[in-house]
Amino acid sequence: MSMSGRASMRNISRPITTPLGSLEADDALANSPSATRLASNPVLPKSTRYVPTGTIANTPFRASFISWALGGLFWTSLLGGVGALCLRQGWLVEVTIKDVFGDARWTRCLRPQLGFYLASWSLFHILEFWTTAACNVEKLSVDAFLLNNGVQYHAAHIIGLLEYFITAFLIDENAATSSDLILFRRWWMGYGSLMIALPLVCAGQALRSLAMIHAADSFSHVVSRTTDKQEGHVLVTWGVYRISRHPSYTGFFYWALATQMLLGNVVSFVGFWLVLSRFFKFRIIDEEIHLVRYFGDAYINFRKRTGHWLPVNTTYAAPKPRHTVPGTASHTENGQKTQ
Repeated sequence: MSMSGRASMRNISRPITTPLGSLEADDALANSPSATRLASNPVLPKSTRYVPTGTIANTPFRASFISWALGGLFWTSLLGGVGALCLRQGWLVEVTIKDVFGDARWTRCLRPQLGFYLASWSLFHILEFWTTAACNVEKLSVDAFLLNNGVQYHAAHIIGLLEYFITAFLIDENAATSSDLILFRRWWMGYGSLMIALPLVCAGQALRSLAMIHAADSFSHVVSRTTDKQEGHVLVTWGVYRISRHPSYTGFFYWALATQMLLGNVVSFVGFWLVLSRFFKFRIIDEEIHLVRYFGDAYINFRKRTGHWLPVNTTYAAPKPRHTVPGTASHTENGQKTQ
């Protein structure tokens, strides 16, 4: 082989050591097909259809870390719930929960309900992101986990956990009386919640996720208030939308209530009911104003034949025009005073 040939081979086999920062200065590399594909295919796509709130950095690292943390919590809680169920029901021969954890008072809180609750909570947030990534990638961001859903949301679940621990310490296995109410509660925390509340948790989660899957690009975690509907936004009347015109709200409402039933929380159950009923009432009224503007009679007819199955009255009443009494001041629509 000639000297020039060996030099060419050395140039071909030489590793590329060009810093990434110099790609922008090198027109040849910046305009190459590989650089174009890299710029047009980011890991977390940026879209004009949704702008992240910025409360959590919208980076691949944050998204992957949150997925890892929620996944770890899900599997740990699920296995813990199954283990606690086996120990408390005596399904493991000659092994009880006292044999494993002792007879300390805190072991009263080690129930399968706690594990299944934490598993359902983490799974909810994982599926919010996964369904968005799978069916609605144009609106994908780290916000899709709904972990920045507001202080009130996290405070509500923390209060629910506090009620669970307080009742476990003070009431469930420490009550001096054996009234019918105490006996019912002991049955509920032993079998009832697992047979009734846990299936409701699963059903609510399924309805919520199916609503996001069936709506696909037309689903959004944020109510659209634009003058004209966004491109690709269609009126979804198929799938679970055949039985509810707001299945994502319905699924979340009953999922949230079922989580408190699972924990045996009475106060938190009532609180969740009142707060969520008020929230979804005004949310649906506000959202349907825009849906009627976007789809007109098509949505009006859809609303007439399809309920939402929430215990709230969402009939929209247009504000009545103000009557002006002669000789008094009033306001016109543009805010100017008239006499």
